[in-house]
Amino acid sequence: MWEEVLDFALGELGLDPHAFYCMTWADYLRRSQGYWLRNSRYLEGCRMVAHAVLVAAGGRKVPAAYKIWPLITDPKIVIKQPTKEESKEIFNRYKKAWQTTTTA
Repeated sequence: MWEEVLDFALGELGLDPHAFYCMTWADYLRRSQGYWLRNSRYLEGCRMVAHAVLVAAGGRKVPAAYKIWPLITDPKIVIKQPTKEESKEIFNRYKKAWQTTTTA
């Protein structure tokens, strides 16, 4: 674990060992968060190019770019769970539809 932190700090973040050992853990976390945000912004451009290529290739039903290539900076999608009553209604609706297709 510690080796991975050192590899990231000295490699990806480009810190020299003295600067790394002199910074607080909070400073390191801020620096690494900034790195990931910059990386995500760069990847947003790559994602848009990839999406444009799919659309230009004739894809009429191409999903939104964030669904093809999710990034850590994308807003979190919260899915509302149905209540027990809603679940029973959905189940009964599908049960009824299934029964009509199997008896026909």
